[in-house]
Amino acid sequence: MQHAHPTGHELYIYYRARPSDAQRLADAVLEMQRQLCIACPGLRARLLGRPELRDGMNTWMETYALP
Repeated sequence: MQHAHPTGHELYIYYRARPSDAQRLADAVLEMQRQLCIACPGLRARLLGRPELRDGMNTWMETYALP
């Protein structure tokens, strides 16, 4: 899902994962985001997670924004 932003664009990616995969998922996503920010100066990337479970899974959201 992409939303127009007054100063640029933002991209939101939602997904669910097992709690047992949380650390591995966070490590992989944060490394990918670090590489993307190096390759795309000005890119702002975040990884957010909800601690509560839904159907035994955590909800995660990656956000990407360009000014």
